[in-house]
Amino acid sequence: MSLFSRKDWILNSFFHPLSSREVLEKVEKSVESHLKGPKAHLKPVILFDLDSTLYEVGHRTLAIIREWNQAPQTQLAIQDKLNQLELNHISYSLADMAHNLGLNPSHPDTQKALQDLKPFWWERFFSNEYLCHDKPYPGAVEFTHRLFSLGAHLIYLTGREENKMLRVTIENLKRDRFPWCDKNTTLIMKPSAAIADVAHKASVKTPAEKTGEVVASFDNEPVNLVALSKVFPKAMHVFMDSVYSDHPSEPGKDLFRIQSFLKT
Repeated sequence: MSLFSRKDWILNSFFHPLSSREVLEKVEKSVESHLKGPKAHLKPVILFDLDSTLYEVGHRTLAIIREWNQAPQTQLAIQDKLNQLELNHISYSLADMAHNLGLNPSHPDTQKALQDLKPFWWERFFSNEYLCHDKPYPGAVEFTHRLFSLGAHLIYLTGREENKMLRVTIENLKRDRFPWCDKNTTLIMKPSAAIADVAHKASVKTPAEKTGEVVASFDNEPVNLVALSKVFPKAMHVFMDSVYSDHPSEPGKDLFRIQSFLKT
C-alpha cells in the first residue's frame, strides 16, 4: 500500500463530492435517522478531535513564539522576521511557519533559530498554561450543540496528554460553551506521551461501543481518520481540512471533507 502525505494524500483519497454545508447536514440527518431506526436503543455517538478540528490552535503557537522572540536572540535578522509573525503564518510545524514567513528553513540562521525555539515551544504548547489562547473554529460550538440537541453523545477524542492538559481542556470546553455534561459527553485524552496518537484514537472502540454506536468522526490528521474508518467502517468519517502533519498515510476511502463548520 502506497503512503502519501498532505496534498498528495488528499489527491489520492476518495471524498464524497459534497460541500462543507452538505456534509454537516448529512451528519445531522444520520443522527436523526439512527434515532428512528432499528438501533435507536443505541445512543448515536460522534467523535470529535480537538486541536485543529474543533479548536484553532495557531493562537497558542503565536503566543509562545512571540514570548520567545522577546528574549535576546543571537540571530537578529531572524528575530526581526519573527516580529512580523501573524496568525496566517502559523501552520502545523515550526518549519512550515518559517517557510510561510519567507525564511529558508535550510539556511543556517533559520535552522539555529528553530533549533533553539523548538524545546521552548514544545514545553509550552503541550501544557495547561497556554491552552487559554485556543479559540473554537467559527460554527464549531453551534454545530456540536445541534448534534447534542438531536440526541447524540459527543466524545471529545484528543491526543492531548491527560496529566499535562486535562484541567484547562475542561475549562476551555466550558468557557467556550461546547456541550459538556456527565451523561451525554465524554472526554478521552492520552494517558501517556508514549502512546502514539493513532493507537490512542483507535483504542476508542471499546468505550465508544459501551456508549452506543459511532455514526461519525471528525479529525484533521489523515492517519487518524483512516484508522478510525477501519475501526468504525459503517460511520461517516470527516476530514477537517485545516492544518495537518506530514506523517504519511494510506489513502482514505469513502471519506467526507469540510473546511469550515459554518453552513454559509
